[in-house]
This record gives sequence, C-alpha cells and structure tokens, in this order.
Amino acid sequence: MFSLEDSQQLLEKIFASLHEAIFVVDHETSRIVDCNPAALEMFGFTREEMIGAPALVTHVDESSLEKFRKLLYRATEKKGFLFLREFNLKRKNGTVFPAEHHVRPLEDEQGKIVGWVSAVTDITRRKAAEEALRKSTKKARRLAKENAIFAEIGRIIGSTLEIERVYEAFARKVAELIRFDRISVCVIDPSSQSYTISYAAGAPFLGHDKNCSFPLAGTSVGEILRTCSSFIFQRGNDMGSNIPFSDTRAAFQAGFASIISVPLISSDQAIGALHVLSKKTRLYTRQEVELTERVGNQIAGAIANARLFAELSKAQEALHMEKQNFQLLVENAPFGILVADGKHQTKYLNPRFEELFGYDIGDIPGADAWFEKAFPDSAYREHRITTWSEDIASLARARAVSKTIKVICKDGKEKVVDVTGVALDKGEYMFVCEDITERRRAETALVESEERYRTAIEHCNDGVLIARDMQNVFVNRRLAQMFGYERPEELVGKTFSLLVHPDEIGRVEDALRIIMRGEKHSGQRQEIKGIRRDGEAIDVELSCTRIVYRGQPACLAYLRDITDAKAAERERIMLQEQIRQSQKMEAIGRLAGGIAHDFNNLLTVIKGYSEIALGELEESNPLKSSLQEIQDAAQRASDLTSRLLAFSRRQIMEMKVIDINSLVRNLDRMLRRVIGEDIELVTMLREDLGAVKADPAQIEHVIMNLAVNARDAMPGGGKLIIETANVDIDAIHGEISADLAPGRYVMLSIYDTGCGMTPEIKERIFEPFFT
Repeated sequence: MFSLEDSQQLLEKIFASLHEAIFVVDHETSRIVDCNPAALEMFGFTREEMIGAPALVTHVDESSLEKFRKLLYRATEKKGFLFLREFNLKRKNGTVFPAEHHVRPLEDEQGKIVGWVSAVTDITRRKAAEEALRKSTKKARRLAKENAIFAEIGRIIGSTLEIERVYEAFARKVAELIRFDRISVCVIDPSSQSYTISYAAGAPFLGHDKNCSFPLAGTSVGEILRTCSSFIFQRGNDMGSNIPFSDTRAAFQAGFASIISVPLISSDQAIGALHVLSKKTRLYTRQEVELTERVGNQIAGAIANARLFAELSKAQEALHMEKQNFQLLVENAPFGILVADGKHQTKYLNPRFEELFGYDIGDIPGADAWFEKAFPDSAYREHRITTWSEDIASLARARAVSKTIKVICKDGKEKVVDVTGVALDKGEYMFVCEDITERRRAETALVESEERYRTAIEHCNDGVLIARDMQNVFVNRRLAQMFGYERPEELVGKTFSLLVHPDEIGRVEDALRIIMRGEKHSGQRQEIKGIRRDGEAIDVELSCTRIVYRGQPACLAYLRDITDAKAAERERIMLQEQIRQSQKMEAIGRLAGGIAHDFNNLLTVIKGYSEIALGELEESNPLKSSLQEIQDAAQRASDLTSRLLAFSRRQIMEMKVIDINSLVRNLDRMLRRVIGEDIELVTMLREDLGAVKADPAQIEHVIMNLAVNARDAMPGGGKLIIETANVDIDAIHGEISADLAPGRYVMLSIYDTGCGMTPEIKERIFEPFFT
C-alpha cells in the first residue's frame, strides 16, 4: 500500500514529466502559482519569472485574449472541465504559436473556486501538417481536374487532323483551366519574317483578327521565336508604355490588363505563340503560365501533325500526279522505250519504239530475238551481244550506260541510235532509244562546212574573232598578228576587252551587249582604239554581228587595222588646212598691202606739208605744237603702214645678222617703262646664243606688243619673263609648220604669270586682224 507521502511524491513526478505545459492559477489574482518544467521550456521563462506572473497578460496573445477570458468565465460558471480547441499564445521572445487548452477549476472543501489548472499543448507541427494535407488535397484535386482536361484536349487533337476543329474544341476546354477574355494562336513564317493569327476567340481586338499578318520585328512573337521563352505581362499605371513589344502595347491600349504569351515548340523550334488575355489586372501567376505552356505544347503538336498531314497529302497527290505524268511522258515520249526483266524478256515497248524500229513486242519477246533481227550481220551481232553483257553488269552496279549503235529496222533500213540504259526496281532495266541518223548526217555536213569556212577565215586579211559572254572562243591568225601575238591560241579564252584601249572598254562592251540583245542592227562599223600586246595603241575598224556558234548565241567581230590609213588621212587634212590658211593669208596680205600702199601715199603728202609748215613757223608760234602733233601722228601711221606692207611682203625687210640677247638688253629700260613698277621683268639669256639673220625692228615690235599684252593680263602685278636658248628642231617638230624645216634655231620665249588665254583665243592668236 502506498502511503500518503508516497502518493504525493508520485504525483509530483508525474507533474514534472508531462509534455504538456501545466499551470496552476490563483482565482483571486489570476497569477501563476505553480507550473511544470514543460511550461518553462514551452514559454521560455525561468521558474522565478513564471511564478507570480499574470497569466493572461504574460502568456496569451492579444488575438486570443478575449476568447481566453470567455473560457475562464464559462469555467467559473459551470465549474466543470472546458476544452478550447485552438487559440494563440506567446512566448517570452514574443513569438506566437497555436495551442490547445484544457481548463479545470480548483475548489476548496466548501466548493468555492480558488483557482484553475490549465494544460496547454503546442499544436504548431500538427497545424503545419494539417495545412500541408489541405494543400496537397487541393493540389491533387486541381491536378486531377487539369489532367482530365488535358486528356480531353489530347483526345480532341488525336481525333482529327483538321486544325480548325481542334482550335474550337480546345478553346472551350482551356476556359475550364484558365480565366481569360480572349485567346489567340499565332503561326510563324520564318521565310517572310512574319506571323499570322490562325485562331482568335473571345473579346474583340481591333486590327488583330483571324488571318491578320504582322512582321516579327519588335513583337512578343518575334522575341518568342528568338528565345523560345514564355512571358507574362501585367498592365500598370503607364498603360504598358514601357513594354518593348508593339503587339503587347496594342493589347493594353485595347483594354486588356493581364497577358500570358507562350511559345508553340515543335522539334526544338518555336513555330508559333499562344496568347491568353484578360481585362482583369494582376490576374495571372506562374501557375497559369505553366498551364498555358502545357496547353501550348499540345497545340504545337496539333499544328505539327496538321502540317505533316498536309505535307503527306500533298506528297501523295504529287506522287499520284507524277505517276500519271510519267505514264503520259512514256506513252508520248519522242524516243523509244523498252523495259526488260532480269531474264532479258521484253516487258514493255512504248508506241515510239514500235514507230522507230517497226518491231512490236511479239517480234522481239526477248533479247535473243532482238539481236537476231536488229543485227543481221553476224560479226556485228556478236560484238553487240558481248557489249550487252558488259552493259547489264554495269547497270547491276547502278551505273547508267550510253552507247551509239546501228540498228536494222523491220523494213530493212539502217538507223543510227543513241541507247541509254538504267536499272529499275525489282531487277528490271529500261533502255531509251533516240534516232540520231539525221543528226549524224547534219553533224558530218556541219564539220565539212566549218572546215571550209575555217580555211577561208584563216586566210582572210581582216582579223576575225568570235566571243561568247565577252570571252574569246575563236581567233584567226591575222587578228593575232594585228595585236602582236604569235599564235591565235594565246587569245582564246581571254576576255575581248584585252584588245581594247582602256579608255574605250566601257563603250565597246556596251555596244556588244546591245548587239547581243538584238537592240541594234548588226554589222554596223565603228572606229575604236585597240591596244597591242606591247602596249602600242592602234586605230581599229570594228564590225560585229550576232550569230549562233555551236548552239549558243555569240558575237562575230571583224577587225581591221586602220592606223596607217588614219595617219594618212590626218596628214591630208593638215596639208589641206595649211594650203587653205596660206591662201587666206595671201589674200589678206594682198588686200592689206594695197590699202597700206595707197594710205602711205597720202601720209607722204601729210608729212611733207607738215615739215614745210614747221620749218616756216617761229618757235613762239602757237600753231607749231599742233603741227608737231600732226607730224607725229603721221609718223605713227607710217610705221603702221610699214608693218602692213611687211605683212603683205611688199616692204623690203632690212635683214641683218643680229644678237638677240643684245636686242633684249637694249629694250630693257623701255620695257620696264611700258609694263610699270608692279610687274617684275626677268631675263634668262643664253650666253653662247647663236646669231640670227632678221629685221631687228620687227623683232623689237613683236617683243613690245607681247609686253603690252602681258601688262594688260597682270593688272595686280606679276612677272614677265624673257628667255633665249639654242634648240634643235627634228623632223617631228618640223611638222608644226610647213615653213619650219628641221635644223638648229634660236628660241625667243616670252611668258608671264597673268590670267592666261582660253583655248578659243589660243586657236586665233596667229590671225593678223584678231590680235
């Protein structure tokens, strides 16, 4: 038997070993008077801190304080055991945790309530487990629903290859998974860098209806093609202005607020995009994106299957048409066709074969009959049988075989035939026969004709060239010689422009292209500059004609060297011009001489009378200065008539042996007065200058006139340079003037730094009455 003391000790041990927190609370003060170790551990207090602490304020969270007070009130009234399933308590560190609470009042011997005993169980782990179970159950239900819907979508896709029916059915099922106001499918065309809306349902989106197409650049579909990634867009206060994709911004502007865009991927490549749009803001989460991606994967498969079915149907149709076309081709082929099996038995002859040789399938049921009838000559027949065996062996190795043979037809005529054999399926062979009898005759005639023409062209005096696509394919011997080449072969294969001067390549090539297009009459002659192998330029007369050479368009060109003829023509024109100029100058000289002679007679009278009058007048006479002016003017006019007479060769030139250097030095002071201080006079006189025989007055006159012209050309100042030198004029320079023979000369050069002369003025400087 346990004693009372033993029972008390046992009770204390049980109290201390309980996992629940046990509190004893005084009814009067609502303060804790005792607790077990589990309570200290659960709430984080020491025993000293716990004993005497107000139970409600210290341990009950504010969210559950009112509920706890009501519990105590009911416990007091009913004086019985109460259980509160769940309320929130708080630890010393302020953390809140859920707990279950059992309360039993303590009574004294008279039945008066003096306190309570509270048992607290921490249900944090149980709550977490219950929440996890709840979420797991909810997720399982959701997944079951989703899987059922996806299975139905899969069934729909598997039931038909008509993509339009798939679109309509899947859209209804997607609505059971994801809330949306609009759904659309876009299909990408990489070749045109665009996409097309192949399906759209739900709220209208102006300008983005079914079958509308848009460029990929700058759109979410283009980004999906590039990254194969999904996107979720939620509209903010900026109405999506910061979104970089034009189609997404347009959707926001149309009133949509939440958008999911996922790729449709087939064979690891984006073939389109699925868009789900809602007018509600912040509607979609990652869960909806994942669902949309699953839907997108199924739609991508449906599109790929539909495309594959379309391609397969198209291929089958094409194969059927190909078979029909092949049958038509064989039946109407312009050449004979024979099909034989592996045992060399004839399986098929087309109508052209029978027409070509006269044999039908009854005449040649096999190879033996064919050899007997087609090759009656025994020696040739044995040769053909041998080569036939070799040909069949080559065909067995999947090699096509072509031969040219002579065949005796059913009517006894001989024909030359090209035969090509190929291996077919199932060990069969097909032989295609083309009658080339007439072609062979034509080729023989053509070779003979070409040989005749080649002989004529090789002995032609003109250069002959044939070019195709500006490349020389034929050159005769004369053309090679004309351009400095030893053999015509050196130019074959080279470009035609190799023979043309660089300055004229563009013009000549343009002309040849025009002729080859038939836009210009062939055979027209034109002069061009050619270039020889050594770089010498020659004058060439070119005539081109468009021809057909060896079955292809080509250009036939005749080239004639006209360098000597051009030089002779230039010399003739120059001599004619010199004669014309000489005749012109002679006529002008005669006219000027006659005028000068008559004018000189009048001047003689004026000068004579003015001298007599001057001699008779006193120095103080006022008329003397006027008469002196008259005499000076008459003298200047006399000098002018002298020059005119010199020009007309009517005045005798005072020819003297003179030193040009001395003449220039004597004119130095006069020239400086004429040209003024702003112009610098520079003389460069050769010390060993040769002497010349000339009229010094005429030379002085020339120098003075040129100095005056130089002064007028340099109003702002400059340099006037006079230079003398000894020169040798060779035969080439002698052609400059008919009067200037080759030999040793003294050169007098006068040049300035003025404005110069235009080309038009230079051409006329030697005309007497121009200058």
